[in-house]
Amino acid sequence: MRHFLLAAVLVLTALPLSAQTSSAPLRLFLDCQNTRCDFDYLRTELDWVTYVRNREDADVHALVTGERNGSGGRTYFVRFAGRRAFDGIDDELTRATDQNATEDEQRAALASVLSAGLVRYLARTDQAPRVTIGLTARSADAPPVEETTDPWNFWVFRLGSRVFANGDANYLQRNANLNINANRTTETLKSELYVNASDNLSRFTFDGNVTRNQNNSYNGGGEVVFSLGPHWSAGGSARAFHSTFSNTDLSVRVGPEVEYSVFPYAQDTQRAFRLSYSIGAERIAYRDTTLFDRIDEILFDHELEARISYQQPWGSFSVRGEIDQYLHDLELYSFNVGANADIRLFRGLSFNLGANYSRIRNQLNLVRGTASEEDVLTRRRQLSTGYDYFLSTGLTYTFGSAFNSVVNPRF
Repeated sequence: MRHFLLAAVLVLTALPLSAQTSSAPLRLFLDCQNTRCDFDYLRTELDWVTYVRNREDADVHALVTGERNGSGGRTYFVRFAGRRAFDGIDDELTRATDQNATEDEQRAALASVLSAGLVRYLARTDQAPRVTIGLTARSADAPPVEETTDPWNFWVFRLGSRVFANGDANYLQRNANLNINANRTTETLKSELYVNASDNLSRFTFDGNVTRNQNNSYNGGGEVVFSLGPHWSAGGSARAFHSTFSNTDLSVRVGPEVEYSVFPYAQDTQRAFRLSYSIGAERIAYRDTTLFDRIDEILFDHELEARISYQQPWGSFSVRGEIDQYLHDLELYSFNVGANADIRLFRGLSFNLGANYSRIRNQLNLVRGTASEEDVLTRRRQLSTGYDYFLSTGLTYTFGSAFNSVVNPRF
């Protein structure tokens, strides 16, 4: 509350004297693009605005994005764009939560920053005389504010585990996985350590015969990234990998990496265009002899990746391309490109696209010999392929009442 009241004072004192006053209730288009918003909660807490479905009907377009911060919590970025009578009155505010914040505390933080940002628009409406602003003073006997010492030195740890099973008289599927992550994030250095493990079992019974398929995998590693200014980063990574499905007993790769951001990193929640390159050495021990008659080998490779993303009032768009190539034979490579888009074409109509395509020419790990029918049907082991893909697309059209701020949680 204290931060909200202080922000309210600042924005009100910054209002131009010639500001145009609107006699209609403030219309808000709430646009949450890459973060979850509890719309029912926000409509209940911020009930002094009218919520509209289309930005063309709004007085204020609030674009909400979010990303995980260094403490393991979430930072919300809210861009306010004035429309109609408030055209040209724009602002941007942020609010952060820590890793211990509950879902209720996270949605309360978002409601708080939305309230603070809407004050400057609310002051231009007939509701302005009803706004009360104050600032809570510190008591005289309150202890002095001391600099906080972080006993964890910015390290954040996350542990997760999940087990599930389902089946019937003829089928059983079980999966168990474990995830451990530790990261340390500051303005100049980012460090991360991780371990992931998974065990999968499928069992089929047909005509008295039982087919069993069990795969397990784990991977772990670490990465250190140094900030070299608003556009450059450099560091190194190491990773280890095991998979029965991929015929890999143990693979270990180490190497340096560098990244260039066309736009400053500070604009990452709005737009991003990054190019990254890494080169490394990999030692692989296979579970079984490969098609190339190898049981182990040392390989050198390099990777080039490009990522573009936009999160704007017209929608969101992202595309990613990556090529991975072995240096001893440049014809051994894989290429992957993917795109996601959610674009508002015009009033009420949105276009959605998700696509991914991979060109695969580097399957050095395939087991020598012909795959059995069970291998093919149960995906017991990785098979030779030149490509894989995923595609989804659709249109969404919404029409009807544009003004509805009612919350009804029944049923």
